[in-house]
Amino acid sequence: MRNAACSCSPFLMCCGLVFASPSAICAELRVVDNVTVETVTAFSPRASLRIVAALVRAQDKMHEGGINTPERLYHFFAQIATATGGLRTLDENFDHSSDVLRKVFPSRVSEEVAHEIAHDPYATANYVYGGRLGNRERDSGDGWNYRGSGYLDLTGRLNFSMLGQELDLPLVDRPELVRQADTGLDIAIRYWKNRGLNEVADTGDAKSLRRRLNGGYYGLTQASVWYIKAKAAFGPRVVGGDLGDSSPGSQVLSEEEQVISEGLQAKGYLQTEYASRKETWDAIELYLKERGIALGKGSNNDPNEESGTRVEDLIYGISEDQNIVEDGVLEGAR
Repeated sequence: MRNAACSCSPFLMCCGLVFASPSAICAELRVVDNVTVETVTAFSPRASLRIVAALVRAQDKMHEGGINTPERLYHFFAQIATATGGLRTLDENFDHSSDVLRKVFPSRVSEEVAHEIAHDPYATANYVYGGRLGNRERDSGDGWNYRGSGYLDLTGRLNFSMLGQELDLPLVDRPELVRQADTGLDIAIRYWKNRGLNEVADTGDAKSLRRRLNGGYYGLTQASVWYIKAKAAFGPRVVGGDLGDSSPGSQVLSEEEQVISEGLQAKGYLQTEYASRKETWDAIELYLKERGIALGKGSNNDPNEESGTRVEDLIYGISEDQNIVEDGVLEGAR
């Protein structure tokens, strides 16, 4: 973190509006100096406090890791939010009902097994990941030890081993390091830099970035939504311009809802790009219901009611879905 004696700020404020400061004002100005408790919690209001604190403490490490332009910062936060359910958890959720297990792993989990391991995270992780991704057999505990972890969802003994060798860290013997707020963030930043992800972020190609991280495009919709939120939280406010009407009762989709709508179209839950707001929310609820994820109360005609909590529920709901790794998604990935 910068010396507290420096009073420079990444932005100038006037009448409640924020403007980018000219670079000549302060030679020490860095993009990461805008990573504060206030901006991180604005980005993800339900973020874990230990993760928020780790991110604020890591200003220098992010800067040293080449996360030194607005686009790089937006994409970095979008990707780590996608992997952590909105900066809420550093390990994969395996507390699923039998119905969700059958829906997500139809070729891997039989109905009988689903009832046996339902709501047993340890048993579920070992059953689903045992014998895959470099893990030993199911009774070894590798599925649980090397479950999706950290800020970039590292998964599988093989990937822990490869990254540990790359960073000279004992990740096979101590996989919990990836799941620690500070050490895990250091690992994520080093991984991001070493794999050339800053340069991919420079291109603005979100699909290529997602593929480099995930081995495919799973989580692209979630990352796109978090990218929008990162620009809003860490960038200057835009003065003027038509941001659209997404107020309560409006039939115009917000930018986040539009991205999610496009993702649902690709998955076959919406049949037309011209779906109404009610049709979009009906599809959202169906998609999340099949995965055991519930939204808060509110009508489809007015998803912004209750102080916007339902739209917020939606964003966190699809982020929970990212932590449900479906059949075939991880094969050959990472």
